[in-house]
Amino acid sequence: PEVRLKRRIAHVGQDLDSIWTDVFDEAQERIDQARRLTGPDSLKRAVAVLAEAREVFAYGVAASEPGARHLALALGRIGRRARAVSETGFALADQLLALGQGDAVVIFQPGRRLMELSVLMERARSVGAKVVLVTDELGEAYADRVEAVLTAPHTPTGITAESLTGLLVADALLLALATLDEDRAVGSSHQLTALREQLLDPKRHG
Repeated sequence: PEVRLKRRIAHVGQDLDSIWTDVFDEAQERIDQARRLTGPDSLKRAVAVLAEAREVFAYGVAASEPGARHLALALGRIGRRARAVSETGFALADQLLALGQGDAVVIFQPGRRLMELSVLMERARSVGAKVVLVTDELGEAYADRVEAVLTAPHTPTGITAESLTGLLVADALLLALATLDEDRAVGSSHQLTALREQLLDPKRHG
C-alpha cells in the first residue's frame, strides 16, 4: 500500500486542475470499458439468474465489499430477499450453511483468485445455487463455474475508487430487475416509505 500510494502521488503531482482531470478521466475510461466489455447476452443471463432466485447472496471483501452491500440493500428495497456477505476464512463457513437450492450468488472480485471464491462456487454447485461473477480479470478462469460474467474494470492507478464500476454494474442489475416486476418494486418502495415515516414521527406510536 505504501509503494502504491507514493506512485499515485507521483502520478498526479500537485496541480489541482490536473488532479481533478485525472480522476474524472480515469473514472470515465473505466465506465466506458465496463460498458463495452460486457455483452448483452451476459447481462441477460445475469438478470435471469437473479430474477429466479429465492435469495441473493452478494459477496465482496475489502474494496469489493461496497458493491456487494449496495446490491443486497437495494434488492431488499425492491422486494427481493438478499444478504451481503463479506466474511473470509472460517467465518465464511457459517454463511455458506444458509446457501441453498434456488439461491443466487453474486461475487464482486476484480482480480485476486481468493480461496474463498472456489469454496463459495463449489458450495453453490453442490446445493443447486447459481453464480454471477462481477470481475475484471477472473472471467476466463471461472467461466465454466458461473452462469454469467459481468466486467467491472478495476483502477490501474488507485486514484479512483475500486468499487466504482462494480457499483454501476449492480445498478444496472437492479434497474433491470425492477422493470421485470414493477408491481413488486413499487409495492416494496411504498412499504419502505411508510416505515420511514413511522420512524420519523414517534408520536404516532407513543
